[in-house]
Amino acid sequence: MNMKPKFVKLASVGNPDFQQDPNQPLFEALPSKTELITSFKDARAVCLNFIHNGNLGGGNWSGGQIYNENGKLIAYVSYNGRVWETDNKKGCYSGNNKEIKLPCFNIKNNIGKAKYVVNYYDGVKEHKDGSRFFDIAIFKNKKKLKAFVDNLLKKGYIEN
Repeated sequence: MNMKPKFVKLASVGNPDFQQDPNQPLFEALPSKTELITSFKDARAVCLNFIHNGNLGGGNWSGGQIYNENGKLIAYVSYNGRVWETDNKKGCYSGNNKEIKLPCFNIKNNIGKAKYVVNYYDGVKEHKDGSRFFDIAIFKNKKKLKAFVDNLLKKGYIEN
C-alpha cells in the first residue's frame, strides 16, 4: 500500500456534551477543508494549527484523516496530535491501530536541581512494551539549551 501522504481533511462538529449538534460543523469554528501535505509531520502540524485556530475541544475535532495520492485513507491525526495508521485491510479505524511515531521533544524547567530538561524521542527507540523511549538532556543555561533545541529542530524533531 502507498503510505506516502498527499492530503489531510480538516473538520469540526458540534459536541453533544455542550448541546451542540454532532451532525453539523461547529458554527464558530473554521470551515472544513482539505489541505495538501508532504509528510505525516506536515499533517500533524496542519491539524494542530486548525484545532488551535478553531478553538476546538476534543469533542469538536472530526478531521485528521490522511489520504494518499489515490484517495485511500492511510492514517489519521488524533486530537492530541498523534498520528495513527488505519487498518490496512479495511482502511478504517480500529482498536489496534499502530501509532506512526514521529521524532519529538518537550522542555521542562526547574526539575529538582536541573534548570532546563529536554526529553526527546528519536522515532525509533522503544521500551520492551513498545512504548516510546525518551532520552534526556540537562542544561544550566539558555544558550546551550537553545543550541540543542535548534539542532533537534534542524533534524526534523517537533516540539510537543
